[in-house]
Amino acid sequence: MKTPDVARALKRLACPVLIVLGTTSLSSCGGGGGLFQVPITSGNAAEIASAAFGAFGFALDMAEFFESFADVIADGSGSSSEPCDSGGTVDTVVNDVAPLNQVSAGDSASVAFSSCVFDFGGDLATFQGGLSIAVSQATIGPPPQASATLQLSFQNLSVQVAGQTLTISGALTLQTVTDAAGVVQTIVTGTSVRVVGQTVNGPVEVDLRDFRIERTTDPSTGEYSFTARGTIVDTTIGGSVAFETIDPFLGTDPDDPDEGQMVVSGGENSTLTITAVDSSTAHLDIDVDGDGTPDSSLDVDWSEIR
Repeated sequence: MKTPDVARALKRLACPVLIVLGTTSLSSCGGGGGLFQVPITSGNAAEIASAAFGAFGFALDMAEFFESFADVIADGSGSSSEPCDSGGTVDTVVNDVAPLNQVSAGDSASVAFSSCVFDFGGDLATFQGGLSIAVSQATIGPPPQASATLQLSFQNLSVQVAGQTLTISGALTLQTVTDAAGVVQTIVTGTSVRVVGQTVNGPVEVDLRDFRIERTTDPSTGEYSFTARGTIVDTTIGGSVAFETIDPFLGTDPDDPDEGQMVVSGGENSTLTITAVDSSTAHLDIDVDGDGTPDSSLDVDWSEIR
């Protein structure tokens, strides 16, 4: 059985976690309590926009992370135990059902980490716990056409960096479809993916709930579009907000979107409308009382909120 590139896969997982811990920056990774509804004001609008974009960016990172393990299923059933970069082990078990040697419904894989240490640009991250992937649907057509639906779950997977620890739990469903032109559609849905733990700034809890994120990418041009909706509960903003894309965000990789609009809804009928001005700038309109008229506005760099 082929051993998956765990280091490459874990970087997708570790980057958003390291950002939450404050040990790395958004740029170095390539971009990413309670049900009290947070009133949105000019003072917290940028922070709330960042929380919303960070939440669904985290979900997409999770999807890419699991996708990076999916190809190992095609190499057949088996198990392996491999050393991690800087100590510990990662154990992988694959169950490949007929038809063999290709991703098909009924295939599954699990990964268990035991004091597994990886070095991500000087950040030593120690992984414990496990995760699993199960294929519920798969179709392979004339290349590059293919589709698959994967059920993904975390079994109290913890990441420790510099004495700070975060634990990820929950599950999500990943659907991918590649058409005859090679355009890839990815849909990520779930009821809860939760990150809790302790950082240098105190306890943290981030819970992405009842979410649906859809991204379409054309690898030949780099053009993409994405939509998202859900609720984010985040201790850094003091409660929860709901978000929903009104107009799809459009752009060209690796740039930020230059079209699109999202509305974030908070407490006391407040809303935050995020509009892409161009690939460098987003415009924020804050309506503190829900009367439909912005009470304040500001422009921010995409790098400040995504």
